[in-house]
Amino acid sequence: MLVLLSLLYNSEKYKQNRILICKRQKKYRDTHKKQKKEYDRKYFLKNREKILIYKQKNKERSKHNSLKRYEKNKSKIKKHDAERYKKNKEKNNKYSIMWAKKNPEKMHIIQLRYLQKISDVLDMSSYEYKWALLSWSKTVKKLDNHMCKLCDSKENLNSHHLYPKSEFPKLSLEVDNGITLCKKCHIEIHNI
Repeated sequence: MLVLLSLLYNSEKYKQNRILICKRQKKYRDTHKKQKKEYDRKYFLKNREKILIYKQKNKERSKHNSLKRYEKNKSKIKKHDAERYKKNKEKNNKYSIMWAKKNPEKMHIIQLRYLQKISDVLDMSSYEYKWALLSWSKTVKKLDNHMCKLCDSKENLNSHHLYPKSEFPKLSLEVDNGITLCKKCHIEIHNI
């Protein structure tokens, strides 16, 4: 019996019939779109409460299931994400640089939000913090004789925080928390 069924499904005639059936179904769907919409609308109006209750239950259930699934596989997911990040690190960096160039308005908003977050910790306005940070940068460069501490370059200098601003906002304006690096060395240090 199984052999006969497999011969039937694998036969050329069956495949041709299947293709014809699919074409007919598609044609029917295309020609009866308005009728289908009308039917769906009437059905929804008639059973509105039931449908809304069902959607709400499903929403809660799917949320619960996805959280459960995440908690169960949390370590695997984190490991997978870390591997994927390491594998595509250069590609991601290039993409983020391109995105920043294409979206200067959004980058400006992001930077202002970041400044506001840190300035709140230091009881300053974001404007004051920005100027204090520029002053800090100039002071660090002056203390390091306007030279990169790694390669002794004097071009494209940046001031680098030894302890990151995001993790240690109170140290962000401490002169001892800074070092002068050229742009190339600065990028290398952040990519470690």
